[in-house]
Formats: sequence, structure tokens, C-alpha cells
Amino acid sequence: SGKTAVIQQKIISTTKNSPNYQGVIAITFTKKASEELKKRCTKNGNDTKLSFFGTIDSFCLTEIILPFLSRIWGGRPEDCKIVKKLSSDQMNYFKTDYKTPTYEDLRLDNGFKKLYENGILWMSSFAALSVLILNESSSVRQYIKTRYTHVFIDEYQDSSRSQHELFMKLFELGLIATAVGDTDQSIYQFRGSDPKYLTKLINDEN
Repeated sequence: SGKTAVIQQKIISTTKNSPNYQGVIAITFTKKASEELKKRCTKNGNDTKLSFFGTIDSFCLTEIILPFLSRIWGGRPEDCKIVKKLSSDQMNYFKTDYKTPTYEDLRLDNGFKKLYENGILWMSSFAALSVLILNESSSVRQYIKTRYTHVFIDEYQDSSRSQHELFMKLFELGLIATAVGDTDQSIYQFRGSDPKYLTKLINDEN
């Protein structure tokens, strides 16, 4: 209990003495939860500097995919259509069916790049695509390290493998990483989430 209050206090104390050009990444599972966290962190005039508050998909899209995808795949990601669900024709680009693709899936299946070249960004691939960009672009790594000092993720028990890979990648870049959750409250396993990734963090496993 009190997970959000813990994150709130950590964000306030972290950003209090941060320079104006930096902030933290604060990721929650829903837009509503994100708005509430931001409201809590900025009340009484608290300045969170250049912090990001939002869902993991919105972070991936605005901070990594739109600014940096063109550096590895060319094209204009800002002109792409964002879809939550692929049509049967769009799914035919892939070698197999994916629920929540991982970094390894994107690396081995050229269908994801073909989908992008045809003007489609699939939301379920955002975390994996962000890991791919972080691995291949030094510019995005430098941007993230310069802009953010910490990453906080709430409801970590609902993270998928690709989201866990992204969290670990941000940690590897040098960001101080904090995840909170409850393995007994996982409700999205039907779409690829798994509380085992929270357990891995508790047990200090990758």
C-alpha cells in the first residue's frame, strides 16, 4: 500500500535540487494515473523541471520513436499512422503472430521495418522498438542520459518482457531506476504482462 505516495515523495525530493534542464521519467499504467501523479508532484508550487509524466507507450513514442527512429530506419515517423490493433493484411508482414513483440523479435523479423515503411507504427511494439533504437543510436542514448536522471515505473507487475527490457536498458544507461508493484495485483497477463519481471528485480536478476 502507499506505492504512489512513495513515488511522489521520491520525485519531489529528486527534482528539488535538479538543474532546470533535467528531470525524471515517471511512468504509470494509465493516463488518469499519470495526471494524478503529476498533480501530486507539482502541488504547492513544486517544480519538477523537465520531467516526463505519462504511460510507457507515450514515453516511447514522444521521447524515443518520433525523434530518433528515422536515424536507423529512415523515413518520417511523424507521418505514420499509430494503430493499437493490426489488420490481417498488416499482420502478414510478420513471420509469426506476436502479442507483445520483444527486441529480439524486431531484430530477427524484417516485417516490423516493412510495416513502418508502409506508414504504420504498431503500439504493441513501442517498447521493443525503443530498445532497438537505444541499442543502435548513440544520439538517443546521449539525449536520455542528459535529459533524465531517474526513471520510476508504477504497477510494475503489469510489465511485459519488452517493457522490462526497456526499463533495464534505461538502468544500464546510468539512470537511477525505481519500480514499484504488487505481484498479487497483476491483471493484464492475457496481453503479455507477467509479474515475474517484478520478481526478477526483487531477486536482482536481469
